[in-house]
Amino acid sequence: MALTDSELLTYIQSIAREKDIPFPTVIKIFGDALAQSLKSRAREFNEAGFRVEINPETGAISARRFWRVLAEDEVLEHPERELMLERARDREPAAQPGDEIFEPIPNADAQFFLRAGVQRTKQFLNIHLREEERRRLLSELLERREDLVSGQVLRLLRNTGDAIVEVMRVECRLAKRDMIPYESIKPGDRIQALIKNMDALSLEPPEEEQRGEMRGERDKEGRVRHPVLLTRTSPEFLIRLFQRVVPEIEKGILEIVNAVRSPGNRAKIAVRSHDQRVDPVGTCVGIRGSRVQQVTNELNGERIDIIPWDEDDGRFVLNALSPAEVSKVHIDREKHSMDILVEPELLAQAIGKTGVNARLASALTQWRLNLRAPEEYQAAAEEELAGKSEVLAKALDLDVNVSRVLCEEGFETLAHVAYAPPSDLLEIDGFTPEMVEEMQNRAREVAAREEKALTEKVGKMDGELVTLFGEHGGERLRQLAAADITTLLQFSDLAIDDLLEIAEMPEEEAGALIMEARKILEAKVAEMDELLARAFGEQGEEPLLRLAAAGVRTLSQFCEMPAGDISQITEMPEEETNARIAQAQKILAAAAKASAAGAE
Repeated sequence: MALTDSELLTYIQSIAREKDIPFPTVIKIFGDALAQSLKSRAREFNEAGFRVEINPETGAISARRFWRVLAEDEVLEHPERELMLERARDREPAAQPGDEIFEPIPNADAQFFLRAGVQRTKQFLNIHLREEERRRLLSELLERREDLVSGQVLRLLRNTGDAIVEVMRVECRLAKRDMIPYESIKPGDRIQALIKNMDALSLEPPEEEQRGEMRGERDKEGRVRHPVLLTRTSPEFLIRLFQRVVPEIEKGILEIVNAVRSPGNRAKIAVRSHDQRVDPVGTCVGIRGSRVQQVTNELNGERIDIIPWDEDDGRFVLNALSPAEVSKVHIDREKHSMDILVEPELLAQAIGKTGVNARLASALTQWRLNLRAPEEYQAAAEEELAGKSEVLAKALDLDVNVSRVLCEEGFETLAHVAYAPPSDLLEIDGFTPEMVEEMQNRAREVAAREEKALTEKVGKMDGELVTLFGEHGGERLRQLAAADITTLLQFSDLAIDDLLEIAEMPEEEAGALIMEARKILEAKVAEMDELLARAFGEQGEEPLLRLAAAGVRTLSQFCEMPAGDISQITEMPEEETNARIAQAQKILAAAAKASAAGAE
């Protein structure tokens, strides 16, 4: 089949129109494809460098082989496409390091390249034209800067259950974990979703894709086909849906302060109005619930509570717990928590099925909420007051009734008593100036001794625990030391709630710190003697963590330890400890016997 230069040019122009790709870009892709076909002609050319250019006016092809010029102190690694400076100057006397020396390829017209290998050229063209089309479509999507998109489900991936959704002709991926639980998505369905990686999207292939590490459906060349990731489970998706159906939000009259979800089950959004004449809840609900119903339908029937935001934390929490009725709220600002008192018969409703109502209310308001019946709270409060009174009475050598009065008036700790203005203490009935002075002097002495002891305790803390909290962890380390948490193992054993009771920090940070502590200990276990790990078997993870934290690394170390020490470290019963020691001694003896046999 004959192919003239003008016919090649016409073909390139038709491709540019069909794919809606700029003509110069298509010209370059064709040139690169033809250069690739030259390499495939002969095995010795595989590493050679070629340049092919197509004249955009005539379609004439210019093909050249090139070599890069190396300086004399450089090493020649690729002779197929590199030349040392001396040899390069034999061809080009003015050549300099870094220049390129070209050698034209004669008779390089369209027919020449047809003979060079049509199939490989077509493969290269198809791959790079598809990539350029993907870049163009993705560019159009990025130009909109809208992360809430609507598209049609093309297919479901059999191995993962993920859905491939076409949005503006771009194939996007909706992972199974980002679908609303129990929703039925079928090919042909139109759905809305949020682009979860909008900020990370780029017209260039991501680094993970270039390294071959990015997970996803790949084409025959190994490229990731769906770099745009969608989600239908994030709170931001809920916010964007309300922004679309409630114009007052878009205009700035209403503001969504926060949103939380248990996808497919229940959601809460906190809304406030910047115009006193506009009711935030009624506006979001719409006439006869028309607006909120649109959002609920899109979320597969997810129940949505619209909560009026309030600058008063107590009232905001009460709103967030609706429709539950609350009797009373006790706020502890130091611990950033609230005790919510609810009548026993209404407690189940307030907590919600599987605790979802209380959990969402806590996440929405960003307060720790403890829902209790009044009787339960009263009993707990009485027990706490008695405990604080007893501690204060013992520390200051006071009558327990006096210390109880102090606690009831808010002077619950040594510091409260030691450093309070004397006038505040004198307001308590029966307290005289002499009594207050003596009590404060004693409190300061005891506080100074406790402070010294606490400082010493912090100084003796595990170095790894100190490192875990970093240079800004001083106050938190003091709080841990006051709670007798001084080792990495003790810290790793804490539950998140326990840690939040001891030290003030966000819940996510508390979880991350505990997980990091366990990773450090697990790394120590991984470094242990394999024989020691064998002595404990598959169920011995926890004892091994404790042994690793205590510095026990080898089987011989373990066998030399007293049984009482092992029980104390591992917290195993005596019977189990003895069984582990016996097993370890058997393994050690077998290893010694095998070693002796090998030496002979």
